[in-house]
Amino acid sequence: MYNLFTNYIQSISTKFSHRETSEMGYRTDFEILLKGIFESINVKRIDHDAKAIQGNKPDFVVLKNDVPILYVEAKDIGVSLDKVETLVIQI
Repeated sequence: MYNLFTNYIQSISTKFSHRETSEMGYRTDFEILLKGIFESINVKRIDHDAKAIQGNKPDFVVLKNDVPILYVEAKDIGVSLDKVETLVIQI
């Protein structure tokens, strides 16, 4: 598991150093990280940009036996999550 996190940090650090990388540029690395983390509990499916459900469209949905167990909203590095949360509440 340590190597999983080390590889993730190294990969996104390299991309982050190229200032033009956006949120989408980190998605594949994050998906690999999620798959590695959830592999131990036999999660076989992690959907990227899943279909909207009741108006919500998470960036990732982690499913076990086709049942969603986690919704993930990814943001670009450096984005204040407090501001994002406030924006979502206002909508």
